Amino acid sequence: MIKEFNTYIDGIPLEFWRDLCRVEGELKQLKKGEYFLTTGEVCKYLGYIESGSFKYVAYTKKGEEKIVGLETVGGFVANWPYCLQKLSSPVAIIANTDSKISSLSVSKIIKRMDEELDLIN
Repeated sequence: MIKEFNTYIDGIPLEFWRDLCRVEGELKQLKKGEYFLTTGEVCKYLGYIESGSFKYVAYTKKGEEKIVGLETVGGFVANWPYCLQKLSSPVAIIANTDSKISSLSVSKIIKRMDEELDLIN
C-alpha cells in the first residue's frame, strides 16, 4: 500500500528540479515555527529541503491547526498547483524543525518552462 502513496510524482525528474533549486536558487534557513508559506498567500517559491522538515497545515473555522501533510529531507515544499495558477494557498507550510532549503522563485520556474517546453511534457 505504501508504494501507492504520492504516485503523482512518478515520472517527474526530481533530480533535475533538485539541481535547479540548488544551482539557480538560494539557500535559506528557517527556524522551527517559521512560515515558508502562510494561508491565503500566493506561493512564490519552490523549496528543496536540505535539512529539517516541514508541515502543511490547514485551519478549521475555529482556528484549530490540522496537519494535512509532512515533508522531510530530500523532498520539496510548495503549494504547486496553486502557485503556478497564482492562487491563494488554502494551507500554510511551516518549518517543523530548524531547516535549510534551496529556494527557487516560481517566476524563474515559469520562465524556464516557457523557454523549455519539454519541462512540462
